[in-house]
Amino acid sequence: MILRKYLPYTAAILLMSCFSPSQDPQAESDISVLQDDVQQEATVQEEIQEDEEESNTYKLPDDCYVNPFINCQGASLGNFLNAYYLVGDFDTFYAFVNNSSKKKYGYNKIESWFNTITFGYEIDAINIVDRSDNFGVLVYQTTINNTRGRLMLPYLIENDSAKLYLTNIDVGIEEQFYKGLPKEIGEFYDVAKKLGDIEDITTSAQSNTVVLNFGNILLFDSGEHQLNNQGKSMLEKVIAELSLLNANDLKIECIGYADPDNFRETEGKDIRNNLDLSVMRASTVAQHLIKSGVVQDKNCVASGVGAAKERNLEKAKEAKRRVEIILSY
Repeated sequence: MILRKYLPYTAAILLMSCFSPSQDPQAESDISVLQDDVQQEATVQEEIQEDEEESNTYKLPDDCYVNPFINCQGASLGNFLNAYYLVGDFDTFYAFVNNSSKKKYGYNKIESWFNTITFGYEIDAINIVDRSDNFGVLVYQTTINNTRGRLMLPYLIENDSAKLYLTNIDVGIEEQFYKGLPKEIGEFYDVAKKLGDIEDITTSAQSNTVVLNFGNILLFDSGEHQLNNQGKSMLEKVIAELSLLNANDLKIECIGYADPDNFRETEGKDIRNNLDLSVMRASTVAQHLIKSGVVQDKNCVASGVGAAKERNLEKAKEAKRRVEIILSY
């Protein structure tokens, strides 16, 4: 921006440079000084304009903490964001978006995204996963329409404060973690979500690991380690989804359990007790997965823990006759 006070000098020097038969060293010096002054004044005006724009948005207080579980005012980052979402205070919400996202999308686009998301439900912070020097993922237990769920929010540490790592403004708040992952890991979580949609299968995610449980589906008959028809059918559904992943990258651990009834050793059989039975059940599932081609044998392990001893006494005895499948990518 050129101020009015410099215009007469600018015009005079330009006339001198145009009509002088030779270049005057003094004129060159004056032009150089004037250019420096004008540039400095323009820089000052730009800084003033930037300060005015930033003064309209919320500033992080000095007592913000690096720990995202006890961020400003003692609340976790997700609870803090959710509270200001509920009251429609975008400027405060915006202050807790990481700086690279602000530069990438800009204030107006993020505000438009803020007005379209659904983030108004009860959330309780329960864990931090994938934690490194300045990155991590906050895990929340959520309640939506009386249904319990799980929300994973990625965060970055910037200027000694945890901020939301906004990865994609084309999706809602609940998709930020998945959309910000590398393609292969994103595909893994997509498959995990599809597995969770299969009837009688429940999934729980921790970091880059997903645990599959088969609810009340009986994979084995009492005292047996071979899959029954119901078990084979259920396992085929799992294999159909896992086949979408790269078998070279998928790792699977199968953990076998037995019900609390004492196993009766039979002459001519290699199974001596519930521990042997649980190992054989895990091995049966692992071999089935390997033969299907969804995982390499070197990336699939089986183990057993004997009789299941959950604290949940209401769990049916038959349901303890199972194999858990742990997937990682």
